[in-house]
Amino acid sequence: MKNGNNEPNRVVIDTNIWISFLIGKRLSGLHRHIDSGRIKIVACEAQLRELVDVLNRPRIRKYIPAGF
Repeated sequence: MKNGNNEPNRVVIDTNIWISFLIGKRLSGLHRHIDSGRIKIVACEAQLRELVDVLNRPRIRKYIPAGF
């Protein structure tokens, strides 16, 4: 998944996908793409704030490993 310039495609990942990735293990393909450098994750400050907010909700927090 590289563009015509042989650079990684830039990808915006929705908060719901991040949560599924972190607690579900069903998106292992995403992990491979990130690690291989095929995609570059981009996000704005508002998206990061939303992710932190959701991760700190009690019903989500219980699924997130300690120290994350």
